[in-house]
Amino acid sequence: MLEWTHRPRDFCPMNFLAPYRSRFKEIFSLDLRSLALFRVSFATLILFDLAGRAQGLLAHYTDLGVFPREAALRYYHEPFFLSFHFLDGSWQVQAALFVIAAMFALMLLVGYKTRVAAIASWLLLISLQTRNPLILQGGDIFMRAALFFAMFLPWGARWSIDSVRRPSHSTGESHVSFWGAGLMVQIAAVYVFAGLVKTSVEWAQEGSAIYYALNIDQFTKPFGYFLLQYPDLMRLLTFVTLLFELFGPLLLFAPVFTKQLRFTAVVGFIAMHLGFMASMRLGPFPWIGIITMLALLPAFVWDFASRHARARQRAGLTIYYDGECGFCASLSLYLKTFLLLSPARLVPAATDERAAREMAEHNSWVVVDADEGRHFAFGGVVAVVRASPIVWFLAPILTLPPVSTLGERFYARVARRRKNICIPTIFAAAAAERPRRSIVSVGSRAMSAACALLFIGLVLAWNIDELPQASLPLPRAARDIAHLTRLDQRWAMFSPPLREDGWYVIVGTLEGGRNVDLLRDGAAVSYEKPRSVAAMYPTERWRKYLMNLYLGDFAAYRHHYAAYLCYQWNRTHTAGERVSVVEIAFMSEMTLPNYERAVPERKSLWVYNCSAPLGEMSPVPTPNETPSLNEEAPSPTTGVLLPYPTL
Repeated sequence: MLEWTHRPRDFCPMNFLAPYRSRFKEIFSLDLRSLALFRVSFATLILFDLAGRAQGLLAHYTDLGVFPREAALRYYHEPFFLSFHFLDGSWQVQAALFVIAAMFALMLLVGYKTRVAAIASWLLLISLQTRNPLILQGGDIFMRAALFFAMFLPWGARWSIDSVRRPSHSTGESHVSFWGAGLMVQIAAVYVFAGLVKTSVEWAQEGSAIYYALNIDQFTKPFGYFLLQYPDLMRLLTFVTLLFELFGPLLLFAPVFTKQLRFTAVVGFIAMHLGFMASMRLGPFPWIGIITMLALLPAFVWDFASRHARARQRAGLTIYYDGECGFCASLSLYLKTFLLLSPARLVPAATDERAAREMAEHNSWVVVDADEGRHFAFGGVVAVVRASPIVWFLAPILTLPPVSTLGERFYARVARRRKNICIPTIFAAAAAERPRRSIVSVGSRAMSAACALLFIGLVLAWNIDELPQASLPLPRAARDIAHLTRLDQRWAMFSPPLREDGWYVIVGTLEGGRNVDLLRDGAAVSYEKPRSVAAMYPTERWRKYLMNLYLGDFAAYRHHYAAYLCYQWNRTHTAGERVSVVEIAFMSEMTLPNYERAVPERKSLWVYNCSAPLGEMSPVPTPNETPSLNEEAPSPTTGVLLPYPTL
């Protein structure tokens, strides 16, 4: 007689799913140190992005610029695109919003109230992007999509003020959640769907896509022109790029050799973006591509760095501080956190007789290095910096006589006043030992996981719907959610590559009858090709704006640009030298196969009378015009939705 020997708990669904759950954790595990590096890098990118955009603050974000709110509301209708930047059209309000965004980015950089800073940075980022879509690129879409998923991750668990003030209850270095999986899926979607839309003959058959891309003078850098000398190499790079975009992301989710294959993918994509950056001006896209890959660095990278990056110096470092001074304790803990000095020891000087005596004698902390050398005052600062794996190279600079003298004076001043500036609080390091209690319920975690899965599905469904061969339209409700969260996206990078290139000549006719080129600060008008077309544009945002302005889809905005040129010139010139008529001309140059050269063709896109009301515009037909360049402006009563920005 057969007996049933299995116990009921052997058939518990959770036990049955245990191996798959373990595999899920292994595949979607994110190292907290990688997330911290991701946070610092992302915040830095936001700051640089704000600085770059601020150069065109008046032109791109105010009612006196090239895209006033009236134009946005007339032609750019989408009720779920929300933007604080539409509240006012003055430069003062726009500048204030820039400053607020920079403040939250700085909070994100140092990890202070990280979740609040991340959410606020995301809101202000999508608000800024929505204000002027004419200057957006694929990198901007990548930024907002990655930040959406990242703001739900424990960004402040390592290398942050939050990690000092409120240490995590977790003692490990990994994080697994559906939001982390969502970030990985979003990163992978950028490349997979960019590869899926590359079905043109230049990518799939001829292998000429990179040849055509590098012939776009508005993008190309000197290294790109260097690559043009090697047609076979460019053909190989075309096929390698396409294959790596399609199959490289799969390495991020490998069920076997997970860490090794993920590291291979991370290195490969970083190398690919470095190649993009070296050869072409692509705005933030290569940077955000590299930064998102930093979030996926596996743990063994950090373990290797911990064993080899000045490990002896860090392990042998001991800092004795005034235990009665909360400021001193906190400062020591912050130095250990931000200079990556773990496993250095922080010890109250009162617990060591010799250290207490030396602290009283020198009125200073006592820093003992790995060679048992004892350092005081600013010399202790130098010893701490020398042991850091990230700023060790600054130590020789700090020992220079002028720097050292100033440092000693500053340290002495702070040391004399530390009793006044510090607040007697509970010893900060002791607070670090107390784990933070988690108040997240099982129901909350389930709801969070469900929301993450919803947005993962939305990202995949949206990208599938954007494929040329897609036949099932996305439901309106899903599109509204995507527009509200700005997860709407399309990755048509050079798909197909542009074959038409050229440069602008903005002819301004002055009241005295003289013609000047307004794009070149009033230089004489010349239709000769500039030595560097890419260098004509003052910033990357201007380059993108003017490249878009050439397209027929954006013809309605040309008169706003002409009016802006009139305003900018006439406010700094007197009678007789003021501009009366502006003509926007474009010298179109086609890229031909096999290095053949085409004759540039002059195309007049718009003529604007500076004395006429803004609404009066007159496209001037010329024999060389094409219909796509002279579309009538969309009716003010109907409006259009701008196409997706691309590279």
